[in-house]
Amino acid sequence: MKRLKIIAVTLIFIVGCANSAERKSILDGSTCELPCWFGIIVGETKKEELLKIIKNIPNLDPQSVTIIDEPYNEYSVFDGAIYFTLGQENGYKDESITVEVSIINSTVAEILFRGNIGVNLNQILELLAKPEFVSLTFNHWGTYDVDLINSEFGTRFSFEVEDEYSKIKPSTELGLLEIYQIDIYYDLLNSGILTSGTYNPEKINYFPWVGYGEIKDKYWPPVK
Repeated sequence: MKRLKIIAVTLIFIVGCANSAERKSILDGSTCELPCWFGIIVGETKKEELLKIIKNIPNLDPQSVTIIDEPYNEYSVFDGAIYFTLGQENGYKDESITVEVSIINSTVAEILFRGNIGVNLNQILELLAKPEFVSLTFNHWGTYDVDLINSEFGTRFSFEVEDEYSKIKPSTELGLLEIYQIDIYYDLLNSGILTSGTYNPEKINYFPWVGYGEIKDKYWPPVK
């Protein structure tokens, strides 16, 4: 019996290590540190250079590359965008990471990562500036989207919580990371892009970032 227990624990350890090794992250293999990503720099990288760079990004699904050369609609902040996905080689769509690179005047103006991006809050705060403020938006699934925004450095990182009793922790896994030109901050805010699709930012409460803890104690209520 003792031997069986040892074997079982060993198998659990091996499986756990394997799952950890398979965990994809947007940080994997990048040739530079955020806010730079594989040599793509917001406000600097030209569209022609971007198209060359993405050909060499590991785990990129070449069939997923979509190039849009016009604004999404008349209210769009951007002139166009390039979309692609990472990490679909295992066949599970929910394990993929969607990357959206938006363009203004033939220059990268925004990079947005969405999905299981493999980065927690502590990791991102070590690489990027701390957020200025936090906002919450009630979504269609009955939960809340939490957006942490820094207008001076051009960043937003987001995740989903079940209710006001949920806690923001260093280990909180992010579901979205956005890096953008700081001079388009107000355009993004007014378009709803920085507030999870809410087009009336004046109705949202913006709380100064005061660190980790329970949502209700520090960042509640979500609307004015």
